[in-house]
Amino acid sequence: MKKFVSLRSKILVGFTLMFTVFSVGVYYWFYRFTTEKTLQRLKDDLQTMAVASSQQIDVKELMALSEEAKATPEGRSNDLRYQNQLQWLIQKHEINPKIFLFTFTKNSSWQDEKKIIYLVDVWMNINPSKSVHFLESNFATPYHINTLTKGSIEFRDAYKDRWGEWITYYAPIRDESGAIVAGIGADMQIDDIRRLQAEIRRQFLISFGISYPLLLTLIYILSTLLTRRFKAMQKYAQEVGNGNYQPDVSLTDDLQLSFFSDERIILSKALEEMTEKIRYREELLNGIFNQVAVGIAIFSPEYKFEIVNQTLCHLLGYSETELLKKDCWSITFPEDIEITRQYAEEIINSSVSSPPPHEKRCIHKNGEIKWCEIAFTH
Repeated sequence: MKKFVSLRSKILVGFTLMFTVFSVGVYYWFYRFTTEKTLQRLKDDLQTMAVASSQQIDVKELMALSEEAKATPEGRSNDLRYQNQLQWLIQKHEINPKIFLFTFTKNSSWQDEKKIIYLVDVWMNINPSKSVHFLESNFATPYHINTLTKGSIEFRDAYKDRWGEWITYYAPIRDESGAIVAGIGADMQIDDIRRLQAEIRRQFLISFGISYPLLLTLIYILSTLLTRRFKAMQKYAQEVGNGNYQPDVSLTDDLQLSFFSDERIILSKALEEMTEKIRYREELLNGIFNQVAVGIAIFSPEYKFEIVNQTLCHLLGYSETELLKKDCWSITFPEDIEITRQYAEEIINSSVSSPPPHEKRCIHKNGEIKWCEIAFTH
């Protein structure tokens, strides 16, 4: 007798031995490499957006807005120029929804105290609670100062403020003469970066599998040899489920490569024996169902005929095909429909296994009225 070794053990042992050799080192390299490249691309996109926006913004309108417009209590401005600037920032945000732009300039007492005033923030359109207010003043950071005085493009790595956690690029805004008159900031939320890192981790198995075709090939060959019979058994079971008890599927071929007795052989034999028993029992039940002298039917929840025996068909004068197109009420005398419905609902809602019979009038196919004694069960 062959020694029993489970199919699961065969696959897991072979797969684990091969996969473990590569997994630890490859995972670390893949994750670090992909994450670093992705973060650098995000930073490049952020810088590009900041620089490009600083060169494309309507500088005259922005500066006129800062000098002439007034802020509302909500932190906005009713000035049309404010709306124009906000709409322009929204258009930029729609190009890359992960980037949020805002503008700022020096306050009137810049020489005495290094403060900035915020002008327009795209968050005012997205979520005002996370937006700086129009003409709101704040102390300048070294990044603001370098941008507004030296004209340098500044990157501020991960930091936290009262609105959230961010990385930011600052770029100077120059007028027609080349003088620095304001600055623009391009924010990206740290949460977006963390979600991206989580997505990279989630996609690892797919990327890892593609990176190692040789390993996948070996696993595929092994799993094919060991599980080929299960595909045949699945097809066999589907045929049996559809009522074909002699499917054109062999469960005994291609087992010569098995050196041990395993689940494939046991399940194949059990499935064939089970199929034969089901076929015998169904033939027996069909014979009883159609030969019994009592009309029997199975209804759907909508009281449509689903299964009927020959006795019921003969009683009502319909063929099986005709009767299966009808429901309980179409063969019931109109005056008996309501009381029959009540009787059925009482049975359905009752726990009684053997309900009392009920008399009603049925309509024969030829229009003749016949008294019948019926019993529902569920």
